[in-house]
Amino acid sequence: MGWDCITVLCSSEPGDQRALARRLIVEAAAELGVRAQVRSEASGQPVISGSPRPLHVSITHTRGLVAVAVTGLGAVGLDAEPLRQLDAIPLAAKWFNAAEVRWLGEVEPGARSTGFLQLWVRKEAVGKALGHGLRRHGLRREVPLPQEPERMAPVPGLEPLAVTAQLWQGGHLLGIACAIQAPILLR
Repeated sequence: MGWDCITVLCSSEPGDQRALARRLIVEAAAELGVRAQVRSEASGQPVISGSPRPLHVSITHTRGLVAVAVTGLGAVGLDAEPLRQLDAIPLAAKWFNAAEVRWLGEVEPGARSTGFLQLWVRKEAVGKALGHGLRRHGLRREVPLPQEPERMAPVPGLEPLAVTAQLWQGGHLLGIACAIQAPILLR
């Protein structure tokens, strides 16, 4: 796919998550023909050097997963959550906007936890792409509702920023946001 996509690499290897994330960034850059070096800014944000064009990167880690997103297309955000049962409606009422709470209420009860997490990872990924995470009312920020089949969709009011949620190996949801809609290479 190359420079016109978002490369997302995931690993469930145990060990040092920072070292694993750096290795995944180098692997993703290598797929673009870049011999990358990775350093961290004072904020902790990874920076890739050695590329003929700017590369944007986002890292996430959670129980059992480290993942990185790398692209030359612009700002990128990545979040991951393990699938699990939640008391979805009360949590949504506390954190999400009214339209999202209504949508979640219409979801089959057995799928509400997944629906909640699909919204959550979208919001986290958008916040990371914007550079401020969930601060500035990030959980109330409107994101596109889950759809079938799942695909990148514009974030209302922030177009052309787009976001999606993807299932990884049946155990985690990944939220992926990028400055523009683009194909995703997920491994």
